Amino acid sequence: MLRRLKLNLALGAVMALIGGLVVTIVIVFSSLGVYLALCDYMSPIAAAFATAGTAIVFFLVVSFLVWLIKAAAGTRKPPETAAAAEIGKLLGERFGKVSEGNAAIAAAIALVAGLALGASPRLRSLLFKLIPL
Repeated sequence: MLRRLKLNLALGAVMALIGGLVVTIVIVFSSLGVYLALCDYMSPIAAAFATAGTAIVFFLVVSFLVWLIKAAAGTRKPPETAAAAEIGKLLGERFGKVSEGNAAIAAAIALVAGLALGASPRLRSLLFKLIPL
């Protein structure tokens, strides 16, 4: 499972890198095309400034659209589930109350539970499925 997660993460990173490279190439060639098209109507310096201005306006429009989409989506609140630390704290408090008068029995139960978790891969995997990390 961890191997598959690493593979998916690596493939995602490679795809993001290739996608970024393709977008960069498209922007460069589009800018070059706009510059060459404007050179027919104005001086090369003015065409360079017009191309740069067009790129800045394009960037601002895209940034504004992203801001609008983020504002429309709103903020999501994470689901109110008990964190693993809170669950551990509650279980520890309950176990502490039960084991106050029965220290020897509590130690024996903890020892048996630890041995069972250490020896049984199925029990360990069940525990990890129950408590998402």
